[in-house]
Amino acid sequence: MNISWNRQDKIPIIDLKWDELQLINYIDYVFDYLRTKARYQCKSLPDICFLLGERTSCVDTMKQLRHPRDFHIFFGILIKHMSTVCTERNPPFIATQEDLNAALAETKLRILKD
Repeated sequence: MNISWNRQDKIPIIDLKWDELQLINYIDYVFDYLRTKARYQCKSLPDICFLLGERTSCVDTMKQLRHPRDFHIFFGILIKHMSTVCTERNPPFIATQEDLNAALAETKLRILKD
């Protein structure tokens, strides 16, 4: 962590950077918390790489997200997208590469608006 003290009378600026493995670990930690605190619905929640298809597509997707806030936006969009697509597919509803690309494109637009 690099703390920049440009002016001594001001608050320091901390530049935090997340890489894809840190994001995956964070998301798995959040999902694990949901599994332990849930009564019914989130008990069977798998890890994030299983939901996003496979390990390579999971890592590629996480490389395009900058931090956990971006992931929360992306995951909300992916949930809405998968809800509309689930009527056309058979379970289990695992995201395909097209689903991930569509959610990432909408996420980038939403991040630019914020």
